[in-house]
Amino acid sequence: MAFLRLKKIVKIIGGKYSFLSPLFFCLIYTIGCVPSPSENINTSPVATDLHSYIKPQLTTRTDIWHFIPRSITGLKDSIYTIDYVGQINSKTSEGFSPVSHFMYLDSLQGDSVIRDAYISDSLVVWYYGKSSDVSTPSQILLKDTLHVGANWIASENFRTSNGVFVRIKALVEDYYPVSGNNYNDVYWVSYTSTVKGSQNPLEPEYQNGAHLSRYFAKGVGEYLERCLDSRDSLIWTSELTETRIR
Repeated sequence: MAFLRLKKIVKIIGGKYSFLSPLFFCLIYTIGCVPSPSENINTSPVATDLHSYIKPQLTTRTDIWHFIPRSITGLKDSIYTIDYVGQINSKTSEGFSPVSHFMYLDSLQGDSVIRDAYISDSLVVWYYGKSSDVSTPSQILLKDTLHVGANWIASENFRTSNGVFVRIKALVEDYYPVSGNNYNDVYWVSYTSTVKGSQNPLEPEYQNGAHLSRYFAKGVGEYLERCLDSRDSLIWTSELTETRIR
């Protein structure tokens, strides 16, 4: 997800992870693209089953993502995978339970990191580390119901990799019954950052006025991210390009 790429500028923790042979996989190829305005309808339905807009919790499925920098130096084109590891009955720092584990793996470097999530029909919270640690940065990806115009505070004090605190506001911008790659029931949600203080975050998606667009499809989860700066210049994209079923 991810919202949710494996950032090169954040210190990566965890060990190594080995791929299974491609012979064990059934390959399903998809192309992530931004839905066109013609795919929009006037009235947005209301989605109440938020868990169905998050990556399916299947240990047999691996999602392949392609991160592509567009107009900024210091970021590299890369491929990474997201795997659902499992679920435990422990609680997050806010008391949510159960907790789901996802593994992010840089397929070029071999570095991996585990991220936690709390997923329910009315709330989806993503943690950039251990959810039981109150200092772990987190964001509310989805909340209550999805419909055009719905908004919430994704994080009041999100701490970036260099210690800058950012307020992130989420807004459901649009709905598409079918996207260009034949995903159904797609919601476009933008996450806009407001920096607290004078220091600048290292990550471009958290700099003042930057907005990260995420596209969620029912039964698929997030399949596309687009980062734009405060002037709406495209900084990077990250898209789900392939799903492997073991």
